Amino acid sequence: MKIGIVTFHRAHNCGAALQCVALVTVLKRMGHEVKVVDCNDIGDGLKIHLGGFNSLRGLLSCIKMILCAWCNVHRWRYRNFMKRSLPLTRRFTKEAPPLDFDCYILGSDQVLNPSLISGWEKVFLLLNLPPDAKRIAYAASFGIKTLPFSCRSEFAEALKRFYRLSFRETSALDICRSELGIDAKMSVVLDPTLLLDAEDYIPLERKVRVGGDYVLVYTVGGDMAAVNELANRIAARRGMKVVFATLIFQNPESHWLPVSPDELLYLARNASCVVTTSFHGTAFSIINQKPFLTVIPDGQKVSGRITDLLQRLDLSRQIVHGERTLDDVLLDDLLKVDYSLVMPKLDLLRKQSMDFLTEALNEAS
Repeated sequence: MKIGIVTFHRAHNCGAALQCVALVTVLKRMGHEVKVVDCNDIGDGLKIHLGGFNSLRGLLSCIKMILCAWCNVHRWRYRNFMKRSLPLTRRFTKEAPPLDFDCYILGSDQVLNPSLISGWEKVFLLLNLPPDAKRIAYAASFGIKTLPFSCRSEFAEALKRFYRLSFRETSALDICRSELGIDAKMSVVLDPTLLLDAEDYIPLERKVRVGGDYVLVYTVGGDMAAVNELANRIAARRGMKVVFATLIFQNPESHWLPVSPDELLYLARNASCVVTTSFHGTAFSIINQKPFLTVIPDGQKVSGRITDLLQRLDLSRQIVHGERTLDDVLLDDLLKVDYSLVMPKLDLLRKQSMDFLTEALNEAS
């Protein structure tokens, strides 16, 4: 079957890029001909947030970030990774006629988040396709707990055209049923990155020179004070350095590395432990079977996909709320993750997710 994927493949976000690569890989292994529909540029830009610095290392890191941005190093790295890793269709705009695929898959990532797809609704709701086009949503996410009233009618009309719907978090089911009036069969499935093993990602890696053991910090925002405090405490107790892999420069005392997706894969696999605020930072910690802590501020609106995943794997204890204080004994205990208990649960969720994909594609064929 010829399948076209619609997602945030150009976003300058490691998780967004890697979920797309993972879904392509899985579908190809299933025997399908797959391409990513190159129809949007959401996230195709470098956004840098600078914090203060009070040391020579902090000043040098700040200068390094500015130079990288000025030289467009990150954009080049991301685009190079995309060209090497993703089979793309020809480039076209929102108004272009749809391509000829047997089936279109929407997802994964927050492809149903109204604020992210604003202006691109026709593309991401697949409204630019003929009425009889076969549509499947895989691990799609709203990224919010409730939809604005202004977009509910359009979303409901669009999603009711899908053959099968699956989402990354259970809150999406509530949105569909209570706000969009959708009563069709729906599933909660794994993010595509979690369908692959750690060994599957090694060929995609790009080596990063760090030297010595390190605590990897991967963030996409969140409670940076709590993240810094945890990472520095762990590093001090274990005699390691902190590697801050993000475009958000907040910790001038860390070893800061602005990374592309292939570099993050290497850093995540070789880290001694991980502190993260990110869903995909959490996912790759589990894939690589690393000790980790996920920092979520109380009341954070987009944490559902993280808490859902960790609950399903009985790893909720790895969540640290920014307001919570951990003593050293509890901190050491939280960094002892028994993956002999976790991986069988993950394998079961993988099977259920693969069963959904197989059944959905068979129905659409």
